[in-house]
Amino acid sequence: MGFKNLFNSKKILSLLAVCMLTGTDMLFAQGTEAAGAAATDAPKDNGLATAGYYILMFLVVCFFIGIIGKVFRVYDLTQQIRGKQPLNWNNVMGTICMIFLIGGLYGVYWSFTTQGSMILPSAASEHGGVLDTMFWTTTGITMPVFIITQILLFSFLFRYRYNAKRRGHFLPHNNTIEKVWTIAPAIVLTVLVIFGFFTWQSIMN
Repeated sequence: MGFKNLFNSKKILSLLAVCMLTGTDMLFAQGTEAAGAAATDAPKDNGLATAGYYILMFLVVCFFIGIIGKVFRVYDLTQQIRGKQPLNWNNVMGTICMIFLIGGLYGVYWSFTTQGSMILPSAASEHGGVLDTMFWTTTGITMPVFIITQILLFSFLFRYRYNAKRRGHFLPHNNTIEKVWTIAPAIVLTVLVIFGFFTWQSIMN
């Protein structure tokens, strides 16, 4: 029996239906237990039902993603039959990467501007201020690096996506780049570790 015969559409749909029925039973059981707990004022652990709910939602999302993939596949085959150019997935993926980059950077900005005040509450101990300084120092060093690397990563994915008219170049090795991205992080991490070590020594003394 081949792999395609083992996992065909009917079996996948049957498995999804079983999972949906199981998840529905778990949700009904959760609702019944919640009602009973409210009546008797005895809360119960609904961890299994909650896990079943999230597993069900994950399977449903995967199912719809599979449907969307099949729709695009049928569209590509239809375009090929008509003798037209199929969908350029390299451009699609490059565009999705740029959208993800913009959305992710905006999410970081929104998180800091909206919820930044909740990152660290006021220090409640004598040494809390020093620890907060360590945290913000580490964040101030790593956050710009994170933003720069993400911009470069997704920009390169978009800029150098496959193009039949462009010829790629193979660069096997670059000693200068290897030294820079090895020595620079090592120096930064060493400074942070030494800073943390002396801070901890001052707290313990």
